[in-house]
Amino acid sequence: MKKIVFDMFPLGQGRKTGVYRVSHELLRCLAADKRFAVRFAIPSALRTETRAYIDANAVPGLEFDAQEGGDVLFLPFGCVSPGVSAVCSVTAQFIHDLIAVRRPEWFSDSLGAQVQEIVARLTTETCIFVN
Repeated sequence: MKKIVFDMFPLGQGRKTGVYRVSHELLRCLAADKRFAVRFAIPSALRTETRAYIDANAVPGLEFDAQEGGDVLFLPFGCVSPGVSAVCSVTAQFIHDLIAVRRPEWFSDSLGAQVQEIVARLTTETCIFVN
């Protein structure tokens, strides 16, 4: 059984954007598949909100424990803390909008910087999904 570490940031935020909907469906499908054991990477700043999402949606899984590690880290948006990615052998990085790479002036400084950080972290061990 593969251990999937799922970054809960977009779901913990609770804003029902397109990224939220993609993350929600992806998590729902992974959690329902018996081949995977889902672990939640919960952002410390969104702990209460993320727990509320997990409870409201009855998503099966456990909170991520860095001691256990994981096989695949799913990043449905943005970057996760280095402590999580360091213990996963493969990263699945979802990139929803590459326009910020070519036209950073169209975006806020923080979003443009985040997209640049995502692109800079890509390695040969990263599976990239563009939405």
